[in-house]
Amino acid sequence: MVSRTSMFRSIVEHAHNSIKGKTSALKNIPNTTGSNYSKFDQLTNGQKIEVLSAIKSLKSYETNSKGVNERRKELFKKMSWTQQNLGEKVGYLQKLKSIDKAIDTNQKFIDDVANYAVSNYGVSQKDFELLENESSNSSGNNYRVIEALGHYTRDWTPNNISLELLPIFEYIASQLEMLIDYRQKKDTVLVFPGSGLGRLAYEFAKWDYGAVYSVENSGLMNLFVDFNYSNNTKPYTIHPYIHTNSDFYNTKSQLRTFEYKPIGETNKPESLHIAQKDFTQFEIPDRDKYKNVVIVSVFFLDTAENLFNYLDTIGKLAKPSGNVERGYWINAGPLKYGSAAQVELNADELAEARKNLGWVDAQSVYTIYDPLSLGNKTGLVGYLTDKESMWQGYYGLNLFTTSRKENKSYKDTTLG
Repeated sequence: MVSRTSMFRSIVEHAHNSIKGKTSALKNIPNTTGSNYSKFDQLTNGQKIEVLSAIKSLKSYETNSKGVNERRKELFKKMSWTQQNLGEKVGYLQKLKSIDKAIDTNQKFIDDVANYAVSNYGVSQKDFELLENESSNSSGNNYRVIEALGHYTRDWTPNNISLELLPIFEYIASQLEMLIDYRQKKDTVLVFPGSGLGRLAYEFAKWDYGAVYSVENSGLMNLFVDFNYSNNTKPYTIHPYIHTNSDFYNTKSQLRTFEYKPIGETNKPESLHIAQKDFTQFEIPDRDKYKNVVIVSVFFLDTAENLFNYLDTIGKLAKPSGNVERGYWINAGPLKYGSAAQVELNADELAEARKNLGWVDAQSVYTIYDPLSLGNKTGLVGYLTDKESMWQGYYGLNLFTTSRKENKSYKDTTLG
């Protein structure tokens, strides 16, 4: 899978390369394995690398992020004294100092996540030797940490669902109400592939379905998810907007904060299950317990290197067999493919592929042609879009709801 956004990648990676070798050793990592080490030992080698690289990137966040800020200061010094004096008078250097302090605040939260992960997996210093021959991976870069911090503003706004997620949540909710007879909610399993920080899976797990699986392969995202459902429920302050100086009207806007409090273990819905693995390797546990399988893909399909592998997996999970009588698929997302995609289907081609693979569409909406489908005038939704920025990023979506051609009619089965 590949990341959707890369707005910070170039500046972060440039600064990271400039300070390579200067990063301090991993802090607070024990020399011996902990009591939970069996959990780490049961992971595949790829999963171990994901976890370790995620911990390392979290531990290195302050050093790497301040390295970017130090580079700004060095570039500032290349100007003439007159120009530097003017820059200082307007508050530029003070802003950079404030960014350093905000990085310190972020690191307090990030350190707690990293230290929880070390304890949760029982890893030791020796385990990090696995990373010595790994030049890069999806969880081992600072811009991934920055990106994850941005995801909190989208996924974990206090109390209400964020304005970015709300139209998607409402679409999924309306489709589920249409597809699933209320008497069979307990006989229904929902699967959310590429679930990120997992707010949508969490919300629908409160709707009395038999089970909800939140499937995510990113080691970094999974560490944040683990922490969200840990026993630590103290509040945190996050500065999500400090990692670039571009497109702000004022410093106050750039330094504004996001208040976050983990959900906690006791508030995790019983039906919610976290699956930390590659979606293409995922299988529904005790699948025969359910009569209905619903795959819910949100901003996910275009993360594939091989889209057909995703389609094959969705088909395998949803196709009726055994006690499963009906399979459905709800999708909401754009089609912004990564640089390594082996096939890049447009929405029409994707619809034809679904048909050829045995799906029967009940609905397919191209939101920029049907704005009211999202309840607005544009048919666009934001994705990690800072409403106070001069740069605004929005997507049109392909919304569709589709059923397996093998599905049994509710009229042909006895409802409980």
